[in-house]
Amino acid sequence: MRRALILSALLSGCGCDEPTLVPVPEEAAETASAPPAPPAPLPAPALPRVSRSDLLPALPSVTIEVTAGGYRVTNRALIETWPASERAEAAAQAPPGAPDFPVVEREVPAADPAPLLLPLLSEALGLTAQADRARAAAAGGGPRVISLRAAADVRWERLLRALYAAGQSGYAEPWLVVESERGEHVLPLAMGGEPLGADVRATVAEALAALEGLGTGIALPADPAAVLDIAAAAQLTLSVRLAEDGLWVRRSDLGVLGPDCGTPSTLGTPTLPRSSDRPALEACFDAAGPFTGSVVEASPDLAYGAVVPVIEALVGRAPVAIGLSLDTMPETGG
Repeated sequence: MRRALILSALLSGCGCDEPTLVPVPEEAAETASAPPAPPAPLPAPALPRVSRSDLLPALPSVTIEVTAGGYRVTNRALIETWPASERAEAAAQAPPGAPDFPVVEREVPAADPAPLLLPLLSEALGLTAQADRARAAAAGGGPRVISLRAAADVRWERLLRALYAAGQSGYAEPWLVVESERGEHVLPLAMGGEPLGADVRATVAEALAALEGLGTGIALPADPAAVLDIAAAAQLTLSVRLAEDGLWVRRSDLGVLGPDCGTPSTLGTPTLPRSSDRPALEACFDAAGPFTGSVVEASPDLAYGAVVPVIEALVGRAPVAIGLSLDTMPETGG
């Protein structure tokens, strides 16, 4: 059988004047030079299940699939809903290196832990946003809605990375796609907002005071503090934080709530057990209301599926935003 030969110079133990020829099987040489196999495609995520029957159905949109292996960004289903003329107009604006534009499909492998900002994920979402803007001139498009299809067992911080990257690219309305008895539906999220803090109140009060004496055309409120109280009440927020030790429910005007979910806590313990089911969560939010907005936080290591029931119980009461705090935010990277 024909064999390939390679030269091997002996560094010691030989006084030969010529190098030794070492035979190597041809098959082995070919194997060594073969290019590495491409990574396997990321698996489809196993979505968390919900019990509500009044949620909106999932519709075609820009989508981020989140699994233990990383992220997959695709807008194919959305682009297929565009009229042919709009697709052609967008394709004429294709950036270099994107032959399928406006269709974008990218996979971003990632392992835990990872920085909050993943450049490849941001790059993929930047392309989908560019496709949306390319359509804007003809159809009033532009980046806004994005769907997150995440596996129930992935770490919560993976969702935070996806939401962060989406927000950086202009997507202001994230949809969490979940599974129900009637098929796939969505839990809609909103951009976050916090109530007026002491520093903001002080700044507004100083600005009002500075207006005094500027003339009869300036009409100041009789009680500036009351105006601020009204503004704060209009932004009454319920903050819900899911941690390893339980569920902390906080109203912006009362602080952390006790087990009755209606009065301030005096115990320094979580409002509810972490394992509280949907009826218990809904009863608590009924007692804590009314409120005009809610913010959900969770410890980074918790499973996404453990946070979904909290969001499910809040959706429909007031806009639901996802919050980041210093102890729940992964590294931002460089």
